[in-house]
Amino acid sequence: KKMIQYLVVLLLSLSGPVDGFQMIEHRAGRVRNSGLSLVKAAKVSLVESATMENGKLDVRKLSAEAAFETKPLAQVWGLIYFGIMTTAVFSTILPGFVRLILIQYIAFSFFEYSFHRWCMHAPRGSVRDKIFARWNRLHVQHHVDTNNDMTMIDDYNFKGIRFNYLTSKLAVVIGSLISLAFCALTGLSSDLPLWLTPVAASIVSLYHGFLWQRLHVDSHSLNGSIEWDDGLPYLDAIPTGNRYARWLLTNHIGHHWAGGKSNYNIVFPGPDHLFGTFVRLKQ
Repeated sequence: KKMIQYLVVLLLSLSGPVDGFQMIEHRAGRVRNSGLSLVKAAKVSLVESATMENGKLDVRKLSAEAAFETKPLAQVWGLIYFGIMTTAVFSTILPGFVRLILIQYIAFSFFEYSFHRWCMHAPRGSVRDKIFARWNRLHVQHHVDTNNDMTMIDDYNFKGIRFNYLTSKLAVVIGSLISLAFCALTGLSSDLPLWLTPVAASIVSLYHGFLWQRLHVDSHSLNGSIEWDDGLPYLDAIPTGNRYARWLLTNHIGHHWAGGKSNYNIVFPGPDHLFGTFVRLKQ
């Protein structure tokens, strides 16, 4: 029983805001009276001060006060992160379908990073800009339409906020192709149920899509105020009063704060750390 109590206390102690791979953690605390004096220690992070009673992040409050910095040893953490996942992918202990999901996560993570960085922020007039103009121009306009506090200007283009169905469908196809190519190159083709690859890609695509539609809308303080027919819906049922959601929202604030030159991963973190483009809230 005591062991269970210790575990519960440990879990509760970790329930406050964190900084992802080492999220900023200045937890409010108290130093007990040692018999001489009672010292009160109150180190409150920006994330904590901007966290509302329901656990959700007040994006406008945080973005008004936030400054970001490069995270030390970010690339080392990125190597460890993907090293662990890659080890799991090659582990025969895990069920084959779970390993396919992990491959999809890795594929989506790198695709999200690559497409966002090199296609949606392509220099105007470049080859990438000409090929991906539909997404690039819309996304650049989205940055122009975003105020310093992450709210949107009055006549913003809402299409820059959400993913349409075409994007979600393409993600399934691209995720499946990357997964199949990876398995062929690494010899995993004979070890995994590859016929389930489109199913795994669809699951990860839906997870990514629903989370994007919710968090990206909330990150710009729109909170479900817009409706669309072309794309997965905004779901109130998705919980956002948790550390994971607060970290993802903070991460996206950093993307806008840096003028679109960092934090390209919105839903599936990792490559930003690996390629040295991750910025965290300034300590």
